[in-house]
Amino acid sequence: MSTHIDTLIVKFEKLNTELVDFVSGLSEDELKLAGDEQQSASIGEVVVHLGEGAPEVLGWLVGATNSPAPTHRHDGHGEHHHHHHHGHDHDHHQGKDDVAAALRDSLAQVVALLRTLGDEQLAVVPPAAPGLTDGTKPLGEVIDVMIGHQAEHLAYMRGALARSGRDA
Repeated sequence: MSTHIDTLIVKFEKLNTELVDFVSGLSEDELKLAGDEQQSASIGEVVVHLGEGAPEVLGWLVGATNSPAPTHRHDGHGEHHHHHHHGHDHDHHQGKDDVAAALRDSLAQVVALLRTLGDEQLAVVPPAAPGLTDGTKPLGEVIDVMIGHQAEHLAYMRGALARSGRDA
């Protein structure tokens, strides 16, 4: 294993632990809080987005790395392939506990997959995939961007709580 992959694993584990803890601690009222004037997505909508994205990202990583498929997948509600913005205008039935479980499961599976990668695989440029990569960046950079994307979601949700006067 390389230092680069070790760094990605540490970042991924830390962030996903924070996400799972944050999502698990949300109340029903907090899920309804909107972000800000520029982005009106509620915390609940971002939670749903994270829950939908976790199995999709895992599936993409499996394909991009030519790794064996995960033995267990917790998405609870079947495939959900449409891509949309955070302003969900249709009903989703995935609750925060389902999302926390999906994130926890995907964390373990992604970390196990990442532990199998070396510098050579991190340097490969995977093909374009809508919402994930434009096909011009090496895998290691794509993974780092994904981690950053999750961090942005966590910051957005914490900001919404802070603006409402609640602890983040």
